[in-house]
Amino acid sequence: MKEVEFLFNDTVITNPHYDESGRFNVNPVEYYGEAYLNSLRRNFKFLMIEGAKNNIKYTWSEETLNSYKELIVKINKEEMLEQVTFFVENHCQLEDGDTNEMLIADLLNQIYD
Repeated sequence: MKEVEFLFNDTVITNPHYDESGRFNVNPVEYYGEAYLNSLRRNFKFLMIEGAKNNIKYTWSEETLNSYKELIVKINKEEMLEQVTFFVENHCQLEDGDTNEMLIADLLNQIYD
C-alpha cells in the first residue's frame, strides 16, 4: 500500500521521502509543502465517523498534539494510525457515548488540521 500519492510539478509522487527523481532523500513537509500535507489529509478522510462528521471535538493537550504533529515527517500514515490507536486505547478514558474510534478520528483530524 502506498503511503501517499499526489501531483507535484507535473510529477506523480508515490514516495514523498524522495525528490521527483527518486534519487535524493528529502523532508516531505519542507520539500513538497502543502501538496504533501493535503495528500495526507485526503488519505485520512476514510477515518471520519459520525461523531467527527458532526464536529464533536475533544480537547487534547498541546503536548499531545505537538508530539504527533512532529511525527508527520518521520512516520507513514499506517504508523501514525497505529501510534494514535495505541495512545487512545491505552491512555484515554472514554465517557458515555464515546468510542475509541471517535477519539482516534478526532485526534487524527486535529493532528493533520
